Amino acid sequence: MYGILIVIAEWNLQFISEYLIESIEMLSRIANPKKPPLNLEELEEARNDYGEADTDEMYAEMKIGLAEMEKEFRRGRGDLPALTPELLADIDKCFVNNYMEDGEPAASLFFPNSADNLNRYERYCDEVEVVLQKPENDAPRYALHYFRYYSIWEMRETIFPLPLGTATVVGVLNKMTNKVRRGFCEVSRRSLIVLIDIRRTRNDRA
Repeated sequence: MYGILIVIAEWNLQFISEYLIESIEMLSRIANPKKPPLNLEELEEARNDYGEADTDEMYAEMKIGLAEMEKEFRRGRGDLPALTPELLADIDKCFVNNYMEDGEPAASLFFPNSADNLNRYERYCDEVEVVLQKPENDAPRYALHYFRYYSIWEMRETIFPLPLGTATVVGVLNKMTNKVRRGFCEVSRRSLIVLIDIRRTRNDRA
């Protein structure tokens, strides 16, 4: 059991650290100044198709159709300063509106096969798209295109959708990291006490 807990703790910490790095990359990809291979209507159609797909064959076929978009999304980079503090703050509010409850993240956040999580993510993406279209936010020219593609979370090869790594999201991940570490230390301490008790009992019997 102790070994299983170690594996779970290590996996959680690895996921959190990898996501923090990935989130910065995703923000830079959304700021990509290069014109994408697909227009907004085509991206919306692809997103709807993915939502309705229910077989591996359908997913494979759609991945082929999105190969050029995926290539540009992966290799394209923009300047993070192109995402202004005001724009990032507005995107962050979308996360707060849909994932935070009384200062705490929804239980379904980062939870696989959760209808609640998927519904929250869909609403989050809808709000982010509105934010990216506000003239006063001065979003990069193709930010909406690349975000819409990013929102097809099945293409990210994760087991659940991931919101962009804005301030509140990073804060939630930081809390999760601390909880995992505290839990791991507590389990380690208790396991050590149990081990000492077992050895004492054996010594007493001897």
